[in-house]
Amino acid sequence: VENTGNGFVVCAGCSDGSLVIWLWNGSREKKIIYKEDSRRDYGACATMKWTVGSLDEKYLIAGFGNGRVVSYVLSSSGTVRPVSKLHVGSSVQCLSMVGNILFVGCADGGIRLVPLGEGAHFDYNPRLWRSVNGSKSPSITSITAVENSGSAEYSSKRKFMCATGGEDGSVNLFSVEEAS
Repeated sequence: VENTGNGFVVCAGCSDGSLVIWLWNGSREKKIIYKEDSRRDYGACATMKWTVGSLDEKYLIAGFGNGRVVSYVLSSSGTVRPVSKLHVGSSVQCLSMVGNILFVGCADGGIRLVPLGEGAHFDYNPRLWRSVNGSKSPSITSITAVENSGSAEYSSKRKFMCATGGEDGSVNLFSVEEAS
């Protein structure tokens, strides 16, 4: 749910790969402003995350069961359109945004770090961290990341603290540092 000033934008992703976004003014009036029909090759729409751009643009990032990640822009006029697409090589299970970095938790137990450029365009060469819990890492079903803001005093590299939950019940807490 995202508040636009004209109402709330509510979205739902479905197991058939469809995605629907409504504008709801808070009363009974609900209007579909975007609908992506189901396609067998997309897999389920597994996770969605709203983010705000540098000029207060609102973006929706959606992850699908076929490994596809798509960014959408919500215009000030209340329309939605796809902006950028990326394939991460494994079923997307969860997303976390920290600044311009998208953390993508995948079914293969790996995390993809995807820089999000201006206008919610993806860097098409995501950084892959193959596993979080060794070579037999379980599917990552939840991910949370925050930037370690204290790290800027000691280094020009960005550092993040990250927590993941696995489908086997495992929980991992670790740090990620930007490469030189």
